[in-house]
Amino acid sequence: MYPFLESEEDDVTSIRLMRFLDQIYKDPNRRLKARDELKELRLSRDQWKEELHDRLYDSLRLTMAEAVGNDEISFQKYYSKATTQARELERSGKASKARRESQKRGKPTRTTSTSTTTNRTLYRLGSGGTTPPITPQVTEQTITVRKFTGNCFNCGKAGHSALECRGPKKTTEVKSVQKDEH
Repeated sequence: MYPFLESEEDDVTSIRLMRFLDQIYKDPNRRLKARDELKELRLSRDQWKEELHDRLYDSLRLTMAEAVGNDEISFQKYYSKATTQARELERSGKASKARRESQKRGKPTRTTSTSTTTNRTLYRLGSGGTTPPITPQVTEQTITVRKFTGNCFNCGKAGHSALECRGPKKTTEVKSVQKDEH
């Protein structure tokens, strides 16, 4: 029916083909060649710092410039210093991003320090003055549930934080009430 499906004894089978390919492509000196290639890729003791420093992103490279000039610093010390500097830059980057976004909207921000200098809280200044806003009346149970699930503290939905919430912001200002006389 299909002549190309019928095989003759002289045709190459898959087993014979694999044996033939193994004879051609298996190299008995493959391990030695791989070891030599690895030795060529190794850096000398004085080159690792420049190679690593060149691969850092720009702002981290600027903060780590002092460590590159230090000849006595070990890899572990350089790594730990770079890690802490990167975390500090990330923290300050998030705060400056929030400041930039609020300035685009035309609302000034004021950063006030709480008990430590690394914990910073952003307060928006409204027309009501410079006092920090009154916290909304949310129960402790709701706060812990939202912390555990990662939900927004503004709208209660998952997937974003209160700073990134597109929903209407809860008013925290105390409004003055005028009594109508009837």
